[in-house]
Amino acid sequence: MAQQPAQVFDFRAKLKKVSTGTGAKPTKPSFKLPMLSVATEKGKKFTLKCGVTGYPKPVITWMNKGQKVTESDTVKMYTDKQDPELHILEILKAEAIHAGEWTVEAANQVGKETMSAKVSIKKQSKPIVVEPMKNTEVFKGQNLKLRVKYEGCPTPSCKWTRAGKEISERRGVDLLHNEAEGTKELVIYDVSDLHSGEYAVELKNAAGTEVCKCTVKVKEAMIKPAFDGDIKGNKIDWGKEFRLSTRVSGNPKPKVKWMKDGVEVKDGENGVKLVSDDVTGKHELIIADFGPEHIGNYQCVAESEAGTEIANYACQPEKPPKKPKIEQPLTATKALRGTPLRLVAKVSGEPQPDLIWTKNGKPLDVGGKDGETFFDFETGEAELIVKSMDDVNAGQYELKVVSRIGSDVTGAKVDIQEPPQQKPTFDIPLSTIYDPAKKLLILKCKISGYPKPDLTWSGPDGKTLVAGPEVEFKDSPDDPDMKIVHILNFTEAKEGEYSATAVSPAGTSKRSINISIKQTKQENTNRPQFEIPLKVDFDPMNGRIVLSCRVSGEPKPEVKWLKYNEELKSDGDYQLTVDENNNQVLTISNVSSTHHGDYSCMATSTLGMAKQTCTLVLKEKPKVEMVDRPVLEKGKPFLLGFKVTGGENIKVRWLRNGEELQTAEGIELSQEIDVYRLRISALNEASAGDYTIEAAGEGGTVRSTISLSFSEGGAAERAVILIKLDNVAIKEIVKTLSASGYKLAGAKIVKARLDLLQNQLANNPDLMGKLVNMPDGPMFVSVWEGSGVCAGARAKCETGGDAVFSSIIHCSGSTDAGKKELGVWFKPYEVSAWNFADFF
Repeated sequence: MAQQPAQVFDFRAKLKKVSTGTGAKPTKPSFKLPMLSVATEKGKKFTLKCGVTGYPKPVITWMNKGQKVTESDTVKMYTDKQDPELHILEILKAEAIHAGEWTVEAANQVGKETMSAKVSIKKQSKPIVVEPMKNTEVFKGQNLKLRVKYEGCPTPSCKWTRAGKEISERRGVDLLHNEAEGTKELVIYDVSDLHSGEYAVELKNAAGTEVCKCTVKVKEAMIKPAFDGDIKGNKIDWGKEFRLSTRVSGNPKPKVKWMKDGVEVKDGENGVKLVSDDVTGKHELIIADFGPEHIGNYQCVAESEAGTEIANYACQPEKPPKKPKIEQPLTATKALRGTPLRLVAKVSGEPQPDLIWTKNGKPLDVGGKDGETFFDFETGEAELIVKSMDDVNAGQYELKVVSRIGSDVTGAKVDIQEPPQQKPTFDIPLSTIYDPAKKLLILKCKISGYPKPDLTWSGPDGKTLVAGPEVEFKDSPDDPDMKIVHILNFTEAKEGEYSATAVSPAGTSKRSINISIKQTKQENTNRPQFEIPLKVDFDPMNGRIVLSCRVSGEPKPEVKWLKYNEELKSDGDYQLTVDENNNQVLTISNVSSTHHGDYSCMATSTLGMAKQTCTLVLKEKPKVEMVDRPVLEKGKPFLLGFKVTGGENIKVRWLRNGEELQTAEGIELSQEIDVYRLRISALNEASAGDYTIEAAGEGGTVRSTISLSFSEGGAAERAVILIKLDNVAIKEIVKTLSASGYKLAGAKIVKARLDLLQNQLANNPDLMGKLVNMPDGPMFVSVWEGSGVCAGARAKCETGGDAVFSSIIHCSGSTDAGKKELGVWFKPYEVSAWNFADFF
């Protein structure tokens, strides 16, 4: 016992020396990650791991049910070679005594920490076949798959045999095991006559053995090449990867080649890579950087002794390539000094061209002295805005639009023009604010005129006010024309007439005000002021922005809304109102990037002026695109998917008949990156309604609606109506027919292909004659449904009696005619599944 203190002393002295050498501060042990619980089988190896930090290095102790564990032949303790902070306990052979709670303790001179995990040992059970193999017939050259699902512990070993002879894994033979699903699978590729016979799988563990058998017959046949469905292609995005894929089967194995517009496509040429998997029969054509040169009709040709099969794919982007073009050029202008400048051009091009602005041959200092640039993706309008023109802003401006297929440029010279001389004017009369607590008098006025006037202030003694301890001159941060004077320590001795005199070569103006403390105190309570400051509310769901504030004063102030200091009126997208709470409200509808800018609310009266300003910076509007074409069949699942792109801070929600949808029984809403899906487990009459996806962001709101309807007692009665492409007429006709109780179940815009329609419309010479007279004119083709819809819709069409209904080209005359015409104009998935946002 006498040696124990010396040992403790020596250990601490050594520790102190190390600590001093490294400069490290002792820290309490801490676990980096939680220790995971383990479920294992008897006799199998399992490990427990923990990551520990601390200084000095903690001493690790492992415990099982509170009892310390030491190393033995079956128990190993060590640290990871690459990570010395990772400690591992390894039990080489799990036994029943190992079940329960395991604890690891980490301790050093600063303290200790513990962490626990549970180990469970599965009970032993004999293998049981849950899903047996089935007798199978397979053709030569095809792949054979035999699968059995089992239960049992420990996991049974598996032995496959054919005619009593064991089958081992090798090239062309896979033995697969999915322990999580409890399945064993035998896969033999490219089978022949030798693979016929009786197959058996033996499942064996310590608790017993189970055998499952089946018979396989390989049939002799030469199979013509066949495609597993149509060629699949992803959405075309300019400059992005585009991929075509298909699967081909047949006996003998077909040779596959790709063609484009009748010419064979070679691997590595024109940015194309061809990939084939002879085992699975999958063939892909991959274009890493899709451009206009890749547009065309592609074919996959599969050839063998059994025949030839061809699959086609028309590779056409939604928007055809178009060389960048300046649709509306910049216009040369003379800008008045100090006023805003707005240069606007309209551009087009597909893919979307890059925009490059320059001034005098040099790139613009965007966001700085050269102003700000904006682009509206919907209208193609590019604009440059300079808030206040000066000599530095004059020069030759150019806008260049560039894409991979060309470029275009427009230019305009901008000169600075001196405004005509204007006598100094007091836009806002001389006004005062008095702060009795600080004995501070504030004088304000706003002046304009050209050249810019010089302003002098004078006091009751007629002398000019000079900056000093009791006089301070200020500038308004929001308005450079607003002039402010602070008179400190203002007492009754300083009362009297104060004047402001504005002088320029164009003339002189003077304003005076008689100031007394008593009168100024009264005016302070009556001058214009903001009871509620200017605020901005963004309503993305309705695509609008609302600016509001509340002003007060006596006499009642005059209130104006300004954009870039120019007065706004109620017109177009701008609506100026006063609500029931006497709030001044500016509502901006149909929000787009054209509405960005500086907005102000200004209240003026004979006692002064109050003004507040905010800046709106608007973003790109989101876009929605259907990616899953829904299949409409009662009792079957219904899947609808949309890809949402563009914009910022996007919020997406689903609506049914205008009310928000949530995941519930029979309805599942999901999201995978930028694809949003709605799944109905089984369609029925209760599923009917209008389903809308709504994407709202800082740049606006986009909605797309799918209408589902089911008739009772059989197929719905439908009528097809063809309308000339006139948005006003279409909206009025849809409104009238909907009010009559008929439902719009499908719609699209088409051009009449007379060469394709002449056979289908051979029995309708009247309609054929109308289409001949408008061969190139687009039409709005719609299908309506409801009881008596053919007779009712035709009566509406014939008795419409105004120019709107004269836009109708044709309406189905009977139920039978409606069925036939439906097949002429629509594919099955286009009925009860149409995109409302495409038209209205």
